[in-house]
Amino acid sequence: MTARWNQLTGLLASSVLALFGACAVFGQDRTAAGSQSDGSATVQPPMDQAPIDPVTGSSGEKPRQYVIIGTDRQVSLNPLLKYQWLYGLDLTEGYDDGLILFPEQKGVFYTLATPRVGLLARTGKSEYIVQYTPTLSYFNNAGPTGIQAYQQGLAELHTEVNRIWGWDAILTIEYGTYPLSLLSDFSFQSLDGITAVDANSILLLTSQDYLNTDATVGGHWHISPRDTLTVSSIYNYVNFQPNNVPGSIAGHIHREEVTATYTRSVTRRFNLLANGNAQHVFGPLACTTYGLQAGASYEIVRGTTISGTVGPQFGTGTCSESVIVDYSGHLTTHLSRNWDAYLSAERTSTGEIHSAVGSGVTETYGGGVSRRLAEHVDARLDAGYIHVASVPGLPSSFNANGWFVSPQVGWVFSPSIQLNFRYSRIYQVVSGVDLDRNQGMVTLQWRPASRSAN
Repeated sequence: MTARWNQLTGLLASSVLALFGACAVFGQDRTAAGSQSDGSATVQPPMDQAPIDPVTGSSGEKPRQYVIIGTDRQVSLNPLLKYQWLYGLDLTEGYDDGLILFPEQKGVFYTLATPRVGLLARTGKSEYIVQYTPTLSYFNNAGPTGIQAYQQGLAELHTEVNRIWGWDAILTIEYGTYPLSLLSDFSFQSLDGITAVDANSILLLTSQDYLNTDATVGGHWHISPRDTLTVSSIYNYVNFQPNNVPGSIAGHIHREEVTATYTRSVTRRFNLLANGNAQHVFGPLACTTYGLQAGASYEIVRGTTISGTVGPQFGTGTCSESVIVDYSGHLTTHLSRNWDAYLSAERTSTGEIHSAVGSGVTETYGGGVSRRLAEHVDARLDAGYIHVASVPGLPSSFNANGWFVSPQVGWVFSPSIQLNFRYSRIYQVVSGVDLDRNQGMVTLQWRPASRSAN
């Protein structure tokens, strides 16, 4: 035990020294207007917001925003700067009473170190971001598990060739011990500049180790000042590695998807939306799905937007139902400078892969609110529900139902340092197994703003 603690202490000390060394090199820039507690720029949508490109996330009138991996923070590149470094470190002490289930359920005290490093930059016609975030864990009372790791990386490039068209490329990689991803913050996505929980990130999968990669290449065309068309190709590969967890199935899945999205700006506050997709899953359970959706987005009042699409999804093969109705929608609001809220809903047969034999129709619902309570106190509350159906050709395959509620409060000591307290109650049944969990954690966050070059 002493040797393990020495190993962990050395690991944490090395991470702290390396990142504080980076801080000494790059310094801190506390002059950025409207910065969050992590130093990233906050961008509020204007009243007359131009239509947003569905692939690039850019409206042409405001900087593109990126979610920092494993956090609820977003960052955008200052238009006056060529690049900025992203770096930081989270240290977490927590408890989870449902992470280890076999041979018997056992509550676990754990320690996490989550360093982050990245670069956000631009060239003459392009903007890109590269991020790398490993989560390193030590279970204090779980036997000889040693130090484990779950690693996440992202590279994203957007190029405007001219005023008419451009192209985009995104690569994401997740690799390592999957349960570690459930021990810190949930995965977040951006909805109209508001960070919302991805409900898929609450499920405890039956596999311990896995590899997940997504590669997207696409182009966008501004057909006219009011019309934008995007086309993209997405390749996804998931590998669930063998392990001794009962009910787990080793194997891999790869699939290819082509999507097209059209946006018509009727007014500066009202947009018509349409999209279509075709996806093929390779392997023994090969299947092909086609879908078409239509909808609209509307800025009800300044900072409050509702958006949604709905349409049929057709399928062939053993892993797809013949016809279903897909939908996706959200409502977001910046109630004030210090108050944000969101609601979201989605139903799809082409979403996340949750097992080595794929996943059936997935429905997710979420909602949350975040608030600056006082000068040094932040709070947010997130809740959601997820249902994953069995693969149509395999009624006994992976299926899940779950919901969660997660309040958290943070104390801001300085623009770079914050202490967060979070509790999560997660109810879930995965393939008939009750996986309800209580989770509490305390996280010290060091997320400075970097000094950048003009």
